[in-house]
Amino acid sequence: MVLAKGITGFCNEGDLHTVEEIEAKAFRSVCYDVALERGVTLVNIVECDYPFTYHKAIFDVDGERIQLLVNVYYGIGAFVTSDDPVRFCDIPAALSTFGTHYTLLTEDELLTYPSSEELEKLDAEELQQITYWKPRNLGDIIFNHWD
Repeated sequence: MVLAKGITGFCNEGDLHTVEEIEAKAFRSVCYDVALERGVTLVNIVECDYPFTYHKAIFDVDGERIQLLVNVYYGIGAFVTSDDPVRFCDIPAALSTFGTHYTLLTEDELLTYPSSEELEKLDAEELQQITYWKPRNLGDIIFNHWD
């Protein structure tokens, strides 16, 4: 699993110095590059803003709407067909080149709930938030907009 302190956006300030956020400008650049692929159209980019933990890019891939979410703290990416409610999907072949820039998780990985050993890697404040918000799976933990 990919859990590490700060991935939820909640942790002690002292832990954040080890985290280098994915800058919006760099994310935009990668999205524009991938949009050059055949059958891919970049529709919109939504930069991370509180309380979200991710940047979002919306694509049309051969007529199908697909969104990429990238956690700003760890560069972990997930594809969704909807973000309200979140519906994770596997990595579309036309967008797989994002894997050279970010760690992409499959639908199966995203829908799995972390073990207690994996959750222990998180900060106490993050564990409190998980207890409060009751995420259904790993994807809900990494890509959240808890307030």
